[in-house]
Amino acid sequence: MYSLQEMVVETEEEAKAILKEIKAGGDFTLLAQDKSGGLTAKKGGYLGYISTDSAKLFGYDDFKEIASALKVGEVSKVIKTEKGYCLLKLLEIRPAYQETLEKTKEFIERKLTRERRENAYNEWLDNLKEQAQIQIAFNIDKITEEFLSSNPPETVLVSFRGGEITLEEFNKALGDPDNKNKYKTKEGLLENMLKERILVQRARQIGLEEDKNVSSQIKATIEEVRREGEEKIKISTQQALIDAGMKYMIR
Repeated sequence: MYSLQEMVVETEEEAKAILKEIKAGGDFTLLAQDKSGGLTAKKGGYLGYISTDSAKLFGYDDFKEIASALKVGEVSKVIKTEKGYCLLKLLEIRPAYQETLEKTKEFIERKLTRERRENAYNEWLDNLKEQAQIQIAFNIDKITEEFLSSNPPETVLVSFRGGEITLEEFNKALGDPDNKNKYKTKEGLLENMLKERILVQRARQIGLEEDKNVSSQIKATIEEVRREGEEKIKISTQQALIDAGMKYMIR
């Protein structure tokens, strides 16, 4: 990775004159601010760190050859590009591979851990769903406003061992603005409602205290587990549902 400043002018004569001025002791930054016509002029021509590949995005197609001829602190010869005649000053060189490895190592570890947690959680949840013996009474595509208005609100949409979801409950969830933003399909919303009910049921089975906020706490905990990955999550008794469930799964 190369840290660079650039000077961009319209003619070769201008570029040569500026290069001569720099060699005589002129300050590249001040000259770039005063004379450069590039987008980086206000920053003294500072391009930031670029690679031999990304240099093409700045108009330097032969950058590898240019960079190999420069030492830190040196200014290049005049370079003809599509945006004009340019000068480049090399400020610093950093090994790209080592920098990338250092920056991404922790990210990769967190990503793999999140995937393992996600897979374990999904496997555990799938097992709970199988035990719940879920039965869907209607094709979800048929649940239109007309369908909802023409059927009694207590009509059971989904039944499972120890519980059910009625049309009234589903219709209420459909009308929730948060759900409209979060779930693009009715199938996705129904899947989430089922998941919550099954988790609440599991909470009761393993002795967690029932609370009116338990469903919202389940949502928050699931999202937090997925978001934080390897980090330790400090949660309340209500929020301990997922961790408790995972412990029972392991047993």
